[in-house]
Amino acid sequence: MDYGYNNPYMYNQMGNPRPINNLVRVTGIEGAKAYQLAANSSVALFDGNEDIFYVKSTDGAGFPTIRAFSFSEIPTSPPTPTIDTSQYVSVEDFNALKESVEKLVAELGGNNGE
Repeated sequence: MDYGYNNPYMYNQMGNPRPINNLVRVTGIEGAKAYQLAANSSVALFDGNEDIFYVKSTDGAGFPTIRAFSFSEIPTSPPTPTIDTSQYVSVEDFNALKESVEKLVAELGGNNGE
């Protein structure tokens, strides 16, 4: 015989927020404090306004403890590699070197390959 312990609507009658997508949303730490929890239980409560979640646990006597955690999004795409450009020459420096080499080749008798 079921006395309502497995009835999901029983918790809503107690005034707890109804889970949406299996997430229990609360409004700040006050909402986490107000969330009713049976003895020897734990639940993750997600703040609806901030990137914070609370883990509320109760001991055998039903006394609660609440721990708060912040979280941030982790990018799923690999980061773009950074290139160290300090080892590269600028176009202006390359063109200046090219001109110097061409002058040296002309002074030494030209380029026999052309």
